[in-house]
Amino acid sequence: MLKSFTQLFLLTFAMALASSVARADPIVITSGAVSVTGSFGAPVYSLTGANFSAVGSGYEFGATGPVCLPCAVGDVINTSSNYVGMSLGRGTVTINGSTFDNVFIAGFLTFTGPNIVMPASDETYLTLTAPFTLSGSLVGCLEPHLVCQTILFTTQISGSGLATIQYHSYVDQQWGRLFDFRSVTYTFDTTTVPEPASIAMLLSSLAALGAVKLKRRGSSP
Repeated sequence: MLKSFTQLFLLTFAMALASSVARADPIVITSGAVSVTGSFGAPVYSLTGANFSAVGSGYEFGATGPVCLPCAVGDVINTSSNYVGMSLGRGTVTINGSTFDNVFIAGFLTFTGPNIVMPASDETYLTLTAPFTLSGSLVGCLEPHLVCQTILFTTQISGSGLATIQYHSYVDQQWGRLFDFRSVTYTFDTTTVPEPASIAMLLSSLAALGAVKLKRRGSSP
């Protein structure tokens, strides 16, 4: 009798473990956004996928690619960003029907996008866009991230969408038109394609940059 009970317990445990492993499959983020405001801002995010949602804000800034202090016309802008550990802060996560309120969130969010060229523009507030892909891992902790010994959940996430980057421009007497970073928002969308206006702006910027190089080459001895 005891042997049968032990076998039943092991079978039940194995089934529960198998179910847990199945729920650990990567989650595709289908909506929501991650935003950073200011050159040293921490990310604020709201992510939604199948049987998953996460809302949180970071404690410190991460590696925000589009930041420049400042940029000039023709500079190459990195649209990729990476947020790790304390930059994910804390928040509320719901995964497979279980909700974890006000938990520390460890892991990483890596956004990968193309480099773009800062265009010539007289606009005071300039907006650039670029497609991105996300790969990441989120870990829920009872303690701060540096001593995360009690793990509440862990999951891999992925996604794609459109990054919207905003700059404030001004004219410097010595350097001409310059651009300061204001914000970037990575908005998730399963059907993202580059906007025609962004493509046209990129092509015109490349043409302008090429003309400047040719002019410099022609004036050199």
